Amino acid sequence: MCSGYSDADYRLNKCITPGEYQRRVGQYYQGPLWREDILPFPRYLFFCLQSAASQGQEVVDNFLDTSFLADGVTTLRAYIAATPELVGWQEASASYRYPSGK
Repeated sequence: MCSGYSDADYRLNKCITPGEYQRRVGQYYQGPLWREDILPFPRYLFFCLQSAASQGQEVVDNFLDTSFLADGVTTLRAYIAATPELVGWQEASASYRYPSGK
């Protein structure tokens, strides 16, 4: 589950002070935190899709149609349809095996 924040919300609600922000973020990165050009990491997205699929098609459909990219407009379903390496996620999911012990 993810929740929406803006840079200002994060600074006010999570970091409180400029020093805490510097400790958590500023020492590593100076740009904006919430950007519209960030795309899902394919392997993590695959695991999310696999998890949704384990709960049935209704859950998959809900996940694909109500989850959006950082642009706030593009659904995961549209992103996957437009991303060739992700189009076959269901077939890949059916053949995927977790490493032993998991």
